[in-house]
Amino acid sequence: MCKFYNLLDYDINFININESIVLIEKIIQDKKDSAINSEKFEQLDKLRFKKRQIQLELNEIRNFNQEYEKYKNNINKMADSLQPIDYLYKNLNSQLINSYQSKLFLANLSDSLKDIKQSLARKKNPPIDVQGEEKKLIQELKNIEIEIDFLRQSINNLPNMAEECIRIGEISNELNSILSISNVRGDINKQDEMYKILEKNKKKLLGICGKTENTRFANINLLNSCIQYYFEKFKNISDFKDCKVGFNTATMSLNIFSLSDVSSSIPIITGSQSNFMILHLCFFLGLHRYLLNTKSDFVPQILFIDQPSKPYFEREDDSAKLLDVFFLLNEFFNTLNKDKDETFQLILLEHAESHYWENHKMENFHLVDEFIGDNALIPKNLLKE
Repeated sequence: MCKFYNLLDYDINFININESIVLIEKIIQDKKDSAINSEKFEQLDKLRFKKRQIQLELNEIRNFNQEYEKYKNNINKMADSLQPIDYLYKNLNSQLINSYQSKLFLANLSDSLKDIKQSLARKKNPPIDVQGEEKKLIQELKNIEIEIDFLRQSINNLPNMAEECIRIGEISNELNSILSISNVRGDINKQDEMYKILEKNKKKLLGICGKTENTRFANINLLNSCIQYYFEKFKNISDFKDCKVGFNTATMSLNIFSLSDVSSSIPIITGSQSNFMILHLCFFLGLHRYLLNTKSDFVPQILFIDQPSKPYFEREDDSAKLLDVFFLLNEFFNTLNKDKDETFQLILLEHAESHYWENHKMENFHLVDEFIGDNALIPKNLLKE
């Protein structure tokens, strides 16, 4: 077999069995050593895991920064809203009924204004250097991506060892079969060695199972971050300003929560068909963004959307919301990482006219056909009377 697969010269003649066994074992070992080293794959997996961890930390820092800024803005707004209190307090007789209840009410508001001003005066910066930490993580992410690209390139440059590994496996099995006939003890030793390997793999797998909950939590946070990214793209959803989305794994539904009441765990009622359509699009675009980021091979990179304009022809401002929808779909393709050869197809069936995307130069839209009159999706000449 070694000679047939050009692993040995045809002119070689074996003097004895021991010599042939030593030579064949050397061929097997040399070919195994020249195969792709599994340590490179382990190193690549570690780098990818570290990259995901840094991306999660970046998302947390950015979310913290956004919420901290919104918190400061809310405090300032509250202070501004209480500014007229001093005027009312000084002009009580001319502006309000001069009563004990009025004086008590204005006094409470005045105390609240003083507390807010004192809070603003002694407010401290965040406990961490957010911008500095963000820059540091971004640089770490770039360095890891460079390492991943270099390692992936080194693996791709290695020769294709698949067929040769199969041949070596066949020769190794044949040799083991021959040796097992005359060397039972060697076979027992190999079984013991295999048992140790299986025990080692068992411990490794049990360790992975213990980390499942943490991995699940991290992936849900990453999914919410991807959905939130598209949710914040809508400019004409005044009902949901300063809100965030959260995927509920128990009900398998997408909920909306108010950022102004961070202690509340009760989701906001979404209401109209228009709002449900927004959540529908944000979820599926965010889901596919998450799948692209995690390099999932189990879900096709394609999405069908049927007439998202259906809820948007009731009021005048609905046309603006519909335009936001088309901008969002166009933006989705702009967020794909072209350098990583990410591909995606979105098939849109729509009743809205093409001027929505043509007048606004949405470069990712491509009109395939218009079914108007006799040019129907199913041509009339194919229908039997």
